[in-house]
Amino acid sequence: MINAAACPDLSILVFAMHIPRHAAWTLLAASSLTVMSGATIAPALPAIRDAYADAWQAELMVKLVLTLPALLIALIAPMGGFLLGRFGRKPVLLMGLLLYALAGSSGGWMPASWTIYAMLVGRALLGVAVALIMVSATTLIGDYFSGERRRGVLGLQSAFMAGGGVLFLLLGGVLADADWRLPFGIYLLSVLILPTAWSLPEPPRNESDRSTDATSLAAATPIFLIALGLMVVFYLVPTQLPFLLESVLTEQAGAGGLLSGGAIAASTAAGVVTGLTYARLRRPLGLHGVNTCACALMASGFALVWLAPMLESGWGAAYALLVLGMGVYGLGSGILMPNLNNWLLDVVPERSRGRAVGMLTAAFFLGQFLSPIVTAPAIGTVGIAGSFGLASLLLMACAMSSAFFVPGIRHALSVRQCAYQDPLGPCPGMDRDSDRLEPRVPTRR
Repeated sequence: MINAAACPDLSILVFAMHIPRHAAWTLLAASSLTVMSGATIAPALPAIRDAYADAWQAELMVKLVLTLPALLIALIAPMGGFLLGRFGRKPVLLMGLLLYALAGSSGGWMPASWTIYAMLVGRALLGVAVALIMVSATTLIGDYFSGERRRGVLGLQSAFMAGGGVLFLLLGGVLADADWRLPFGIYLLSVLILPTAWSLPEPPRNESDRSTDATSLAAATPIFLIALGLMVVFYLVPTQLPFLLESVLTEQAGAGGLLSGGAIAASTAAGVVTGLTYARLRRPLGLHGVNTCACALMASGFALVWLAPMLESGWGAAYALLVLGMGVYGLGSGILMPNLNNWLLDVVPERSRGRAVGMLTAAFFLGQFLSPIVTAPAIGTVGIAGSFGLASLLLMACAMSSAFFVPGIRHALSVRQCAYQDPLGPCPGMDRDSDRLEPRVPTRR
């Protein structure tokens, strides 16, 4: 009788045969919770400010209620990757879901006599919970699935997170109109996922050489840097687009909040569409082909946003062009996020997967935190609209750089360079008498 524990490949095969059918949907539902950390209570912020108007620096404290979880996620996510290797994937996911419900809902059930600082403690713990959920859910997707199936689930994860953000934002707005404490109850939805998460199998641990951890993480460093830089650019949308609409486009409309929400919703809806089709797009385009198309689409979208205020035909036409730009931008961002996750899961071995996903999550949220700081000098120099133009140029440069790594384009460039340097010499893969990329057929003498 063969001992599966003594044979790592066999133990992984046996584990794969026992993955329940609801595993993907459980992890997708858990991933959708992560976008609720800020979106759910955003509509209730004015009422929270009024409720704690007597607090020291009330305006600042209320803003921290929204942004503090993101900072904690960036700080805790790398540690979450370490916890995955120490205690296992499923225990960390269960702990995150439970803490998510308790800390997230604390703003709704804590006594009115407590200060806003108690609410900030709850929001900080919510950030810890979100970090644990994000790292464990994405790592489990990498453990449970591979190849085409993994790409499909990662695409669905991106779509669930984008769609969940819109759904929970709308639900939070409806509840905030009744009472500012009610939106905090939405965080209790994580309790519904606990039973199915409990039934998930724990992946077998690979006790390979620990010295490979540092090597594999170093190999993934370019992915972390790309994610950090792109998130700094991405966060121009939620941090600067409302001000662009308010100052340039909606002076005559008088509905800045509604128009801002519509523009951002166009981006989110487009991201859901491409997220659902990511696996199909990845098959013909490849890794770097998707990166190239995504950056080119986002660059085109930001260029339209930059041009929108220049239209002289009224704010309606300018707003329509801006919404179109946000839609084009969303098409690119919807496939770039799952592509970065899939790239990381392909590069990093199973043993280092948890720590690598934790580092990537930290890079995403650190980019969100740094975005207003890094982009402030550009905004002060060229304005908000001009900053979108600069971001468009940077994204187009990224698209051109990524295109060099697409196999077909790289081969064509190398062949043409060879033909230019030695027009009469042999160039592999190109007929000397034509520009077609085809194998040279040897002739007999």
